Amino acid sequence: MEFSRNGDTLKIRGSINNQTFDAALYQLWTQQFSGSLKTIDLQDAKEIDSVCISLLVDAVRQQKEPIAIINAPESVRTLLSIYHLKSMISA
Repeated sequence: MEFSRNGDTLKIRGSINNQTFDAALYQLWTQQFSGSLKTIDLQDAKEIDSVCISLLVDAVRQQKEPIAIINAPESVRTLLSIYHLKSMISA
């Protein structure tokens, strides 16, 4: 998994699952939230599981406001529905 920030948008690339995400990567993830984050782009994200949902919830928690999720694959939309989180994050 890789991510980069451009202004108020965070773009995520690669696989986002329990095998690709560790404590060191989480430290880098939290550094992305200095300043306002309005959008997370999942266009290039692959192999998404509940780790991705946890990261999205974490992003909202850190920003304390809704974040738009753009280019979310159907799997993310489904997980957001299952976990009753669609109201927290606009997908």
